[in-house]
Amino acid sequence: MSMEEKERQRAKTLIQEYLEEEFGQSSVDLSEEIGLAFTTLNNPDLFRKRGIVDFDQEVEVQVSCKVEERLVTTYVNNVPLRLERYDSLKEMNDNFLSSLSFDGLVYLDPFDWGCVADILLKEQNVGREEEIA
Repeated sequence: MSMEEKERQRAKTLIQEYLEEEFGQSSVDLSEEIGLAFTTLNNPDLFRKRGIVDFDQEVEVQVSCKVEERLVTTYVNNVPLRLERYDSLKEMNDNFLSSLSFDGLVYLDPFDWGCVADILLKEQNVGREEEIA
């Protein structure tokens, strides 16, 4: 078995163990985008300060990975918020897949929340433009 095949098997095992522990699911197809976490969050104080009308709204946060592309994407309301690409599958295994935790995956830092507020403001403004038209 080549080193790349070993790393693919290791990635599959790490993802399966996480999914089994977190969701009771262990079926993984490494050729597809794999959902790792999904939740809703809100930050009403920030949203209110930024002028978001519906400041109590929750946003959908989803994290997925594409093992074949060595890519991890965090989406907010289906908009890519953060993309992280690894140079090798070994790096992805060592620095990401080996330490998967639901809370860590869906954590948004202050910069992320600022970007989320920008996304919501844009959605809010588009909605207003459609009402006017």
